Amino acid sequence: MTAADSKRALRERMRAVATRASPGERAEAGERAAGHLSGLSAYQEAGVLALYAATPRELDTAAVFRQARAAGKRCVFPRCVGARSLEFAEVSDLQELKGGRYGILEPQQGLPVLEPLGGDLVLVPGVAFDRAGRRVGRGAGYYDRAFSSPGHGPLLVGFTYSDRIVEAVPTEPHDRRLDAIVTEAGVAFESGS
Repeated sequence: MTAADSKRALRERMRAVATRASPGERAEAGERAAGHLSGLSAYQEAGVLALYAATPRELDTAAVFRQARAAGKRCVFPRCVGARSLEFAEVSDLQELKGGRYGILEPQQGLPVLEPLGGDLVLVPGVAFDRAGRRVGRGAGYYDRAFSSPGHGPLLVGFTYSDRIVEAVPTEPHDRRLDAIVTEAGVAFESGS
C-alpha cells in the first residue's frame, strides 16, 4: 500500500471517530486549547498568528483569535487563490470572514495580504496527527505547498482535538512536519522537547 493509499484509509477511519461536539463543547475545547497554546514560547514571541476558520469537525480557533488580538498580535486567515494555493489576509474582526471555496470561511476581498514569515506562527488543521509532528490533511495539499521550506518560514502548529492523535501518520516526501501540536488536553508534541 502506498503512502497516498494509507492516507486515504486513515482519512476514512478518522471520519468515523472524529469528535462531533455541540457548539458549546467546541467553544469550550477551543478555549482550553487556546490556553495551552498561549504557554508555548513560539506563540508568545510571534507577532503574526495565522489561524483557520474551523469547520464543525475542527477545533474552533475563535478563542485563539480573541486571545491573540488582546495580546496585540496581528491575525491572518487563509484564502484560496488560483489552483490550490493560499494567501493570507489580515483580519481584525471575525465578521470579516465570508463563505469561500469548499464552504469554509475566509477573509473577504480587499483585506490586506500579510504572509506569515519566519518567527510567525501558523495554526494548521488536519484530519489526523501523530506525536512526531506529522499530519494528514484533507488531501488537497494547500498547507504543504504554502509552507514547503522547513526552517525558512513560520512555525507550524497543529491545532486539533486529542482524539485526532494517532500512533503513526503515513508521509510522503512533500509533507511538511509540524513544529508543535496543541489539543484541548495539552501540548501533544513540541519539536526539540
